[in-house]
Amino acid sequence: MIKKFYISGTVQGVGYRYTISRKFRNLNLCGWIKNLPDGRVEVVTEFDDSRLDEIVEILKYSCYSARVIEIEMMDCFEPLPDNFEIKF
Repeated sequence: MIKKFYISGTVQGVGYRYTISRKFRNLNLCGWIKNLPDGRVEVVTEFDDSRLDEIVEILKYSCYSARVIEIEMMDCFEPLPDNFEIKF
């Protein structure tokens, strides 16, 4: 499944994109992460249904300098790159 996540909180300027991209690359996931003008971070990635809890856990707790307040999730049908990248 391909999902799009919008992460709210203190997630910009704290190494969040780097931390998540490194973790997702280590899991061999494809997709991207990018900052949004409104202060949120957008993540798009593809994974097995059985890994949803693991993915949400990574998004919530992997970056110790970030403070995630809310994660919105929705289905996504965009084509993905072959790896996981940071978009600017």
